[in-house]
Amino acid sequence: MKRRSNTRALMPDSSHRVGKTWIQPPAHTEKIGAGYGSERFYKLAARAAKEYVEIRDLLAKRRDQLITMEADLRTALDEREAALIRQMESPRGLQSALQRDPLLNVAYQKLKALRADLQSSRPTESATYRCKN
Repeated sequence: MKRRSNTRALMPDSSHRVGKTWIQPPAHTEKIGAGYGSERFYKLAARAAKEYVEIRDLLAKRRDQLITMEADLRTALDEREAALIRQMESPRGLQSALQRDPLLNVAYQKLKALRADLQSSRPTESATYRCKN
């Protein structure tokens, strides 16, 4: 274990040889001696960098497709919502919508009851006028 840490301490920093999408091949002197096998690691790293670039491009393409799909879906939903609102503005359309959707029917009945309650509890203008005088 101590030997491994000493070896790492003696190894030169090779950060200047590695980029985000590329890796510089090992020099001939690194292929012999203590660095033997560096060619194999270089090939693995080069293959990984190539796969990374391919996957990154694929993900960017898929992201663009998803953004387009989301925009199309939002547009379709907005158009559908506007069509439903237009349909429910007519009495016949409202009745058919209330028959199709029981939750909408319950909400509409509660709204009608609330409106009736508010209108019955609100004093008329003439009664208010009489109270002030």
